[in-house]
Amino acid sequence: IYLCCKYSGDHTQYSYGHRGGVEYETKIYKNILNKLTLSSARFYGICKERNKESCLVIGYLKGSKLLKDAHAPRYFGKAATWIGNLHRKYESNPPRGIKVYDADYYMIWLKEVEAMLNTLKKKYSWLPAVCSYFRENVHLLAGTSQTFIHGEYYTKNILVKKGIVYPIDWESAAIGPGEIDLASLIEDWDEERKSI
Repeated sequence: IYLCCKYSGDHTQYSYGHRGGVEYETKIYKNILNKLTLSSARFYGICKERNKESCLVIGYLKGSKLLKDAHAPRYFGKAATWIGNLHRKYESNPPRGIKVYDADYYMIWLKEVEAMLNTLKKKYSWLPAVCSYFRENVHLLAGTSQTFIHGEYYTKNILVKKGIVYPIDWESAAIGPGEIDLASLIEDWDEERKSI
């Protein structure tokens, strides 16, 4: 058996509640992913060492590749199907006990950008208008259909082994609009991948 151990380390960067750390990710594996019929790395448990550092233990997918390095377009379609199936499963009954992307959550990020506007608008003159638009319309994002999302469904967080996708790095999982995962998945796609 090959195992992958993810340590909490001594970092405290949780990005305004966006990342939950190893303990939160353990809860996602134990309470949600372990019960799915979708492919995922096998969850073995969590260890806490004497220095109070936590370690998430999952199955190591020997021979797998990150989706960002897999140059077969069909894998991108499989990754989209995987996340679509997850969203469908939880669209009317999201799991309990995990963070929620609500209007207050989005406003934290808007305020951080607005705090830097004087510097940023010199290079990005359009940014103040985007911030105003976002403030006026955040209710659309928070009020749309909500489901269980990965939160950082980028190609660097999806493994492929023998044609099967395995999303990893679940510490940003939340209840939110599925469009967040779709936007993450297609970030920086070339034209061939976009046409899938």
